[in-house]
Amino acid sequence: MSDIGITMQTDGSLAADSAKLDNATGHLTELSKLLITDGSGSADSGFARRFKRLADAALSSDGMLATRTASIQARTTRNSKSQDAMQKRLDQTQARLQAQYSALDSQMATLNALSTYMTQQITQTNKSTL
Repeated sequence: MSDIGITMQTDGSLAADSAKLDNATGHLTELSKLLITDGSGSADSGFARRFKRLADAALSSDGMLATRTASIQARTTRNSKSQDAMQKRLDQTQARLQAQYSALDSQMATLNALSTYMTQQITQTNKSTL
């Protein structure tokens, strides 16, 4: 492609040398050989043919893009299942902690009532002995 004035820049874009490109378009037979064949008679060796094979490989049903899409969808599904499992564990932990807190709260109420009763009894005993 650089022979006809098309070069790739460092940022991935293409640049055209108008002088070389004008010269190449003046020789269409040679240009078609470059794009379609390599001049040795092989119909599959030109730039356009190679680019078509590359695009077909990337875009076919079992190509790179389809494979990558399937891989991403599988990871998304696994991630969703993992999130569901984590949410279930969190819900179970929350329920367990709430039950423990309720039991502790009930026990504290019982102990506070016992403390109040014992304080009254000690106060009453101290008044009786005086």
